[in-house]
Amino acid sequence: MEKTARKPQKDPFSPPDWWRKWRPLRWLAGGAVLIMVALWVRQLAGSSGSAPPEVAAAPPVEASAPAELAPAPAPVEEVVVAPSAPAPVVPPPAPVPAPEPAPAPVAPAPAAAPATASAVPAKPAEVIEEIEVHQVSDYQAYTKVESSAIELMAFRSYANVDSVYAALEKAGYQPSLSTNHRRVPEEFPPYDLDRVTVEEYKHLGQIGGLTLQFFNDRLFEVEFRPKAAQPYLDSFRGQYPQLRRSKTGRSEWSSGNLRMASSLELAVSDVGKALRTKAFVLWQDRRIVGQRDGWDARYAPDLAR
Repeated sequence: MEKTARKPQKDPFSPPDWWRKWRPLRWLAGGAVLIMVALWVRQLAGSSGSAPPEVAAAPPVEASAPAELAPAPAPVEEVVVAPSAPAPVVPPPAPVPAPEPAPAPVAPAPAAAPATASAVPAKPAEVIEEIEVHQVSDYQAYTKVESSAIELMAFRSYANVDSVYAALEKAGYQPSLSTNHRRVPEEFPPYDLDRVTVEEYKHLGQIGGLTLQFFNDRLFEVEFRPKAAQPYLDSFRGQYPQLRRSKTGRSEWSSGNLRMASSLELAVSDVGKALRTKAFVLWQDRRIVGQRDGWDARYAPDLAR
């Protein structure tokens, strides 16, 4: 009986014939897979702006040993690895604010006391800033009281308002006071005019009106207006013989700082009676009169600007 030769039994772990036939192409296939995976990861990283996830590179395919030395490895199947979603960026937790202290309990307001007429609301304290004021060079001259006063009828020049007013009241008269205090800058000398009048004043035995004028609280002018001009003129000539009538009918006389003026002669004349001239006598201290007129000439234009 003739025996047939047995086919050698195939090793179950050996690769198929087509795998061994196309062995050189395995490197090309593996490289193509790696390039495709790398391009896909790069595109994913560019679109999301975040670092691409790490992809485990396929282990390099080692050259298999010859068939006679070692069995060929199992065929490698193409496996598409799904990219893992990038991990969400978790923002750091916001700092927790410190708890606010609990408000203190508010005590109930006491009942308001009834308002009285004498209650005065408290005023806030005012802060007053001192400003340096540069006074004019002749500031003191407009308030200075000279020791060399002169007689103005029954009074003396440079007397202040209060002393004259008190003297008239003491003598039994009822004087009245009017004031005109001009508002001026602090660096200017003051400009205060005061007038004291008496309706029934007696001088040289005659009754008449009396007017006293003050500049910066200094008496500089006294005027007397007698009701009966002729009787007063007779007494006046004996008291002041130096005051003589001029061609115009008025009289004027000056000596040192004293100036006197009168309309008595004109008032008693026929012309004066026809013109209804008022009789008066005037006494002036020319120093203070000059200061009053000088103030108007020097400082009044600055106030008008």
